[in-house]
Amino acid sequence: MTYSTHLATLLSTGAVAPDAPATLLPQEIRPQLENRLAEHFRALVREVVTFCAQPISPTTVFELEHRIEARLKELGREAMACVCNGLEGGDPDALPSHLPSGGDELRLHKAKTRRHVDTLFGPIDLWRHLYRPVHRDSAERAVAPLARTLGVVANATPALAERAGRYLAEAGATQHVVHARLRAQHHVSMGTARLRTLAAHLSGEMAEARQPLQVAKRLDLLDRANRGGGSRKAALSVGRDGITLREYRHRLYEVAACATVTVIDRAGKRLGTVYLGCVPEHGPGADECPPDRADRGRVAPLDRAGAAPGVRDRRGG
Repeated sequence: MTYSTHLATLLSTGAVAPDAPATLLPQEIRPQLENRLAEHFRALVREVVTFCAQPISPTTVFELEHRIEARLKELGREAMACVCNGLEGGDPDALPSHLPSGGDELRLHKAKTRRHVDTLFGPIDLWRHLYRPVHRDSAERAVAPLARTLGVVANATPALAERAGRYLAEAGATQHVVHARLRAQHHVSMGTARLRTLAAHLSGEMAEARQPLQVAKRLDLLDRANRGGGSRKAALSVGRDGITLREYRHRLYEVAACATVTVIDRAGKRLGTVYLGCVPEHGPGADECPPDRADRGRVAPLDRAGAAPGVRDRRGG
């Protein structure tokens, strides 16, 4: 049974009973996963026995915690490798021999090929079948259905991509800092080009949902500001925020800025800030956002209804 059949089975059955996963596991996954779990369980028991056999001190507790953390991460890494590599099965005859792609046709390459993939727990080797164009002069690229099903982008799993995106979005983050965190926390070495590709993909995937979520967040902040206690009126403050940077060495520093909308409650406390803007582009009118990308829609609910009840309207000056 292939991984697609298992996914269809899980979706059709709805909630999974506590004793169901063992019966739903593909034959290629279950024995390997059980062996990995048993081996790491025995290793954890040995670690605890060794710890209890020596005098207890802050140093030994410190060392035990780090050994357990490393062991659990390795278990997660091996479990991910076991599951991902077992989904497609080992029988190429169980897979479609051809797939349509654009104006061409792709043919199954029966021998699996290896791909390096990074996960939350560290790097794994993903062995998957490739579909290659039938015609040598085709412009179509080879396709790995398993990698697409898993959501692998820039050789990173969805969970690691989400974590890298959070690291990049944190205040004060730089590419150097993100690289260091990925190495220290996930044992992943990711080049600058791949990190930028991953960030661009995340930005594109989130673009459609960003505007309605920002509007909903701002309206929620305004509601919280009005319900809070204090002697003042809630305020919606519009401003700008930016950083000083330079693109290359020995060049002048420039300021990169974007608009901000901050909600301040009745006690004068800042509840939250929404950042508005778009990435500059080359060509005529590059200094302005195109009409369809402008941030006007993000404040439209407030404009149509005027200032929210109890909120000071500063738009008039």
